[in-house]
Amino acid sequence: MYQQKSKYFKPALIVIGLVVLGLVIQGIVNRYKNPHQMPLLESMAMDMTVKTPEGSAPVELETVKPGEFHSTVTYTGSAVAYNDIPIFPRVEGWIQSMPVYPGDRVKKGQLLAKLDTRELSSRVTEASERKNSAQSAIQSAKANFDYWENEIQRAKALAEEGVITQEELENEQAQYESAQSAYQQAQANLRAEQASTHTQNIIRSYSKITAPMNGVITERNVPPGTLASPGMQILKLAKIDPIRIQASVAEKDLPQIQVGSVVIIEDPKNNKQPVEAVVTSVFPLADLKTRTSIVEAVIPNKNMRFVPGDYIRMSIQTGSKEEAITVPEHAVVSSDQQQAVWVVKNGSVERRYVTTGSTGSGRIEIVEGLKAGEQIVVQGLADLRPGASIVETVFNKEGIKKLPQVSSGNRLTLANQYKVSIPTEHYTLSVQSQTTPPVSGDNMFTFTVSSLHGKMPDNLSLDVTAVMPAMLKMRVPKPTLEKTGAGRFKSKIDLMMPGLWELKLTLKQNDKTLATSTVEVEVQE
Repeated sequence: MYQQKSKYFKPALIVIGLVVLGLVIQGIVNRYKNPHQMPLLESMAMDMTVKTPEGSAPVELETVKPGEFHSTVTYTGSAVAYNDIPIFPRVEGWIQSMPVYPGDRVKKGQLLAKLDTRELSSRVTEASERKNSAQSAIQSAKANFDYWENEIQRAKALAEEGVITQEELENEQAQYESAQSAYQQAQANLRAEQASTHTQNIIRSYSKITAPMNGVITERNVPPGTLASPGMQILKLAKIDPIRIQASVAEKDLPQIQVGSVVIIEDPKNNKQPVEAVVTSVFPLADLKTRTSIVEAVIPNKNMRFVPGDYIRMSIQTGSKEEAITVPEHAVVSSDQQQAVWVVKNGSVERRYVTTGSTGSGRIEIVEGLKAGEQIVVQGLADLRPGASIVETVFNKEGIKKLPQVSSGNRLTLANQYKVSIPTEHYTLSVQSQTTPPVSGDNMFTFTVSSLHGKMPDNLSLDVTAVMPAMLKMRVPKPTLEKTGAGRFKSKIDLMMPGLWELKLTLKQNDKTLATSTVEVEVQE
């Protein structure tokens, strides 16, 4: 009994061990696999009966067509303040506080720095006391002047009546004039003290240093606690609305750039929409060492998107054409010190040398070598060789976005323009779908028979049957078939639903079967 248990126990342990090992491997693969890699179990379950044609490569294609094209030159540059304003105190004093730092955005009237006001306050107090004293003095002088003004009028009347002598009148007149002079002097003193007090109040207000406009702080030159004096720069404020966008442009590109040229401004630090503007200035003086000149665009900046020092990219328009043939810049490759593109011909590729022109917005003009309607490869160029078969797919930044639809050699696909030629022992059967891509419902097909031995026999006929391998019991209408010439036929076939279909072809002469073949058709909705 023990031996019998031992006989089955060891194999069971082996099976359990293999299962555990498989789970461990699966966990390791899931942890370290590329995020775009197909899961292990899914890849094991793939249908291995359908293979990609030998030498085929997944590529993304583009059909060449003429269109409007703007040539540009692209330079890196930076944002520059529209104006730089130094901030300095108007009076001497110790900096008590400075609540702003470089990079801070400030508004007009905002406090930038505050000076110690104790000495200024004492000056204002002294001026106020002198003004109060002058006000008291003027009251006394006015009262004295009012008295002598009345007294001189009375003395003149008495002198006319002969009550007082001329000498006494002159004494009264002298007293009046002295009181009048004292009153006028008191008024002048009061005005002077009022002006002094006003001046001291203004000076004391200078202890609060505020922003003269909206902007951004670009420099902080001294720390709090510093004894500041008039004319001493303590901060720098930049006006950034509007703001200047500048780039140093090579001498060879300057003749095509002028005031008013369109410029696209990109901000690489974020993904915001590029700003379209125009060139507002082309500086006349070139840097003799680098042979460059500054090209500038002044743009609104109300949302404070740009600040001085920002790294930017300027694409400056240098010309335009209404009908130009262009391709993506990355579709052009260097070969034998020449530029070339990969052109699609009958499901494979050939290298075509081209003459290029201007560039702009990631595209390059093809002056010679391509014509409208041709297809070129724009992604997946790395491993291409002349004559290589291709299969179309879609790429994104990470690589292939969608795996190409694999196909056998007798499947109608976009890569073979929905046409296949199947050689048999004595004949070649060519099948082409006139409905591209094939869709659910009626589809038109053409069939061409050619002899490998030159002469076509008489009384050739073709029998076509459509089946869906996944639903073999489904009844499918018999395809209509019409002979259009020697070895040429056309047929309308009802492919009733989306999925993989097979067209079974039988070539006959009278009742004799000459050849048979099968063509696969992928039907879309």
